[in-house]
Amino acid sequence: MPDRVLNRRSFLGGLSASVPMLTMPLTSLPGRARAQTRRPRLHAMVVGINRYYGRAGRGQVPDLLGCINDANDIAQQVAKLDPGSLQVLGARNEPVTRAAFLAAWQDTLAAAGEGDTLLLSYSGHGGQIKALCPGNEEDGLDETLILSGFDIGQARDSAEHIVDDELAQLFAAAAARRLLVVFVADSCFSGTVYRSVEAAADVRYRTIRAYALPPGRPVADACRATAPEDPPNLLFLSGSQENEVVPEINVGGQWRGALSYAVARALEGRAANQGVVTAYGLSEFVLRYVQSLSDAGQHPNVTWPSRTRATPNDLMTVEGSTPVVVMGGTPPPPASKPPPHDAAWPVRLRILGLLAAEGREIARSLTHAVLVGDGEPSALIWDARQRLILNDQGHRMAEGVGAAQLQHAIDRRRTWERLAALSVENSLSVRIRLPGEVADAPPSAASDATHKAGTRLLIDVGGITDSAYFAVFNLTGNGKVELIEPGLSQLACGSSICSTGVRKLKGVPIKSLEVEVGAPFGAEHVVAVAGALPLGRLMPALVQARNKLAAADVLAGLASELQTQPLQAGFRGIYSARE
Repeated sequence: MPDRVLNRRSFLGGLSASVPMLTMPLTSLPGRARAQTRRPRLHAMVVGINRYYGRAGRGQVPDLLGCINDANDIAQQVAKLDPGSLQVLGARNEPVTRAAFLAAWQDTLAAAGEGDTLLLSYSGHGGQIKALCPGNEEDGLDETLILSGFDIGQARDSAEHIVDDELAQLFAAAAARRLLVVFVADSCFSGTVYRSVEAAADVRYRTIRAYALPPGRPVADACRATAPEDPPNLLFLSGSQENEVVPEINVGGQWRGALSYAVARALEGRAANQGVVTAYGLSEFVLRYVQSLSDAGQHPNVTWPSRTRATPNDLMTVEGSTPVVVMGGTPPPPASKPPPHDAAWPVRLRILGLLAAEGREIARSLTHAVLVGDGEPSALIWDARQRLILNDQGHRMAEGVGAAQLQHAIDRRRTWERLAALSVENSLSVRIRLPGEVADAPPSAASDATHKAGTRLLIDVGGITDSAYFAVFNLTGNGKVELIEPGLSQLACGSSICSTGVRKLKGVPIKSLEVEVGAPFGAEHVVAVAGALPLGRLMPALVQARNKLAAADVLAGLASELQTQPLQAGFRGIYSARE
C-alpha cells in the first residue's frame, strides 16, 4: 500500500491529543541522538498579523487585535534564551508578505546547525481552499495561513497566503538538514462555536473560513513533490480541533491567543525540567494551560509522528523525550508566595445598555473592578437591560443580575481567575462527561458544549494523592457557593471534616458525581482543591459560604490556605441554556 500523502487530519487540522495520550514511555531514537553532539540552539521565526488589507468572500478580511501581542511576547521570551537567530514579522504592524515570510524562513534555516530547533510561530487568520493538488487531502481541502495583503478579488494578492502543502515542503527541507521543527499555529481554518455566544460580546475569531481562488491560478509548487504524511521532524501545536474556532481572549488586560500565551510561558521556563523543555513537557504544559485560559472553550491539538513509523535511519524524529529547548543559564521564574486575595488585579468590566455616566456611577460602587470601553479587552460584560453577565468569549455566565448583584459576579470572576492560575501550576483533573463517554478519554466538545435543561452529566475528579485532604465545590455564575464534597450528611454530623476537608483513602478512587442541568442557567464551575495538610483555613470558609452569594469568602479562604501550604486545584465549567 503506498504511503499516504499529507492530509489535514494529520497536519494542519491536527490530531486531537490530551495529556493521558502523551504519557507513554518514550526514548530518543538514534537519529536524534546523533544530533546531540552539542547543545541544540533555538532559532525562531515569529509572525503576528493584526492588520489585513484585502477582501475575502463577501467582505473585508477583519482585523485582529491580539496577534502582535502574541508575537512580541514569544519573541521576548526567545530573546532571553540567547537564540541562534530570531526573525519577527508583523510586530510593528508592518505588512507581512509571502515573499517576506519565505525569505525569513530561508534565513532561519540557513542560520541553524545540525540538531538545532526551529520554532515557527504564527498568530493570524487561517483559511481553507479546495485542494490545489488533486488527491492530496482526505477531505479535498487545503489549510492556509492568511497574510496581510491577501485579497480574493485580485489575482496577484490572492496568492498572499501559505498553503499547508508548501509548509510541508519547508519542514522537509529542515528535516534534510537534521533540524527539529516546532510549529505553533494560533489560528483556525474552519469550524464552529460549540458554546452559545452572545452577539453583544463582539468576539473575534482567527479565521476567514473557506474561500475559492480565482480561476486560472497555476498549480502550487508543492504539487510537484509528495511530502511524507507526518514530517518526522515536526512537533505541531494548534489552538483548536479542526471543527472548532480560535477566539481572541482577554489575558491580563490584553487581547491574546491562548495558545501563544501558553507557549510564551513555556519558553519562560515554566515547562522546563532541569533546564530542558522536552516535546512532552511543552505539549503537556500547553494543553493544560490553553484549557485553563479558555475555560475549556478550546481543545488544543498536539501532533507528532507515530513511533511505529520511525526507524534509526530517520533524519530527525520527534519523541516525547526529545529536547526542544535548552534553557541554558536562564532560570525559570522563581516560585513566590501567592499574594493576598485583595492584591489580585481588578476585573475589567464592560457595561452595556446604560448611559456612560450611569455606567461610571455603578462602577464606582464596585470593589476590585475597572470600567473599560468598547473594543477594549474585558473579563466580564454586564448587559444592564437584559440583566446578563457574559465572559470575554461571549458565553452567558449568569441571568437576572442587576446592579445590586453585580459585585457578587465580580467576586466570582476574581475567584475563578485565582483558581485558574493555581490549576496551571498544580493541576487536578476535573472532567465533565456525558453518560456513555469513557472516564479516561480526552475532553470532548460535546461534553464542554452548552447543555440544555434536563441533560444528565457526570463529574470525575482525579489526581488527588492518597491521604491528601480535599474539597469539591461549585461556583454558580452569579457567585453562589455550593459544597459538593464533603456532602451534606457529612457536614451535618458535626465531625472534624468541617475544618479539614475529606481525606483521600488509600487506593479508593473518588466516585463519579451525577448532576442534571437546570436553573439557574448560564455557567457554573465545579472546583476541586487538595493539600497534603488539613484544609484548616479553606474548609471553614467553604462551610460558612455554603448556599450563599459568597465567592469573596471562598477567595479569602483560598488565599489564606495558600499562605500555609501549597495546593492543587482543578476546575471545569458547565454551561447551560433554557432551550
